[in-house]
Amino acid sequence: MSQSAASLANLDLNGETANGTANGHAVAQEELSSVHRTVTGVLTSRPTSRDIKIDGFSMGVNGQELIQDCTIELTIGRRYGLLGQNGCGKTNFLQCLANREVPIPDHMDLYHLCEEAAPTDRTALETVVDYIKDEVNRLTVSLLHVSCCYTRLSKPSQQSAFAAY
Repeated sequence: MSQSAASLANLDLNGETANGTANGHAVAQEELSSVHRTVTGVLTSRPTSRDIKIDGFSMGVNGQELIQDCTIELTIGRRYGLLGQNGCGKTNFLQCLANREVPIPDHMDLYHLCEEAAPTDRTALETVVDYIKDEVNRLTVSLLHVSCCYTRLSKPSQQSAFAAY
C-alpha cells in the first residue's frame, strides 16, 4: 500500500454516529447545514504542488471528535476509497475537503456530490461534468432573476415620473 493510501487508511474514525449522516447515505443539504463541524490542519505540501499533504488534521462534528491528529496525503493520479461504519464521518470528511475548511491550494478543483448517483453506464467523470453543468445553469438562472429584480428596483416607476409633473 502506498504512503498516501496508508495515510487515509489510518484515519482514526471511531465509528460512532454523528449528526449529518443517515445510514451511510448522503442527507439532504438542509440537514447537513445544521452540522457544526470543527476542522484543523496544516498544508505541508508546497502551495504550487499538484499533490496535497495536510498534517495535524483533526475533525469534530457537533462536539464529537471523529478524526484526531492524522496526515492526509492525496497524490495526483491515484484513486482512494474511504471505508468505515455508517455514521463514522466519511461524508463529513469529504465535505470539509470540498468546502476548503482546511487549506487546499486555489488551483485545485474539488467536487463533492452530495447524493448517490443512480446506477448507469456513464463514467464518474461524465456524471460530475453533468452535475457541474446543471449547477452552472441553476446559478445563471438565479443571477438573471436577481439582475432583473435589481433593474426593476433601480428604475423609477412611470407613475412616480408622471406625479412629478
